[in-house]
Amino acid sequence: MAWIYITSAVNQLNDKNIKTHFFPYKNTNGHPSKAEQQAMADDLISYIEKNIKW
Repeated sequence: MAWIYITSAVNQLNDKNIKTHFFPYKNTNGHPSKAEQQAMADDLISYIEKNIKW
C-alpha cells in the first residue's frame, strides 16, 4: 500500500505537471526478465501517450 503514501505526497505538491504511474506487481523473484521489462516499457509508453502532452 505504499502507493497511497506516494500519491498523497505528490498530491500535496499541488503541481499538475507531476504525475505518478505504478506498474502492476511483478510477482516473480529477482530482477525482471526481458519479457517483464518489455511489458513494463509498453505499459509506460501507453501511460505517457495518454497522459503527457509534449
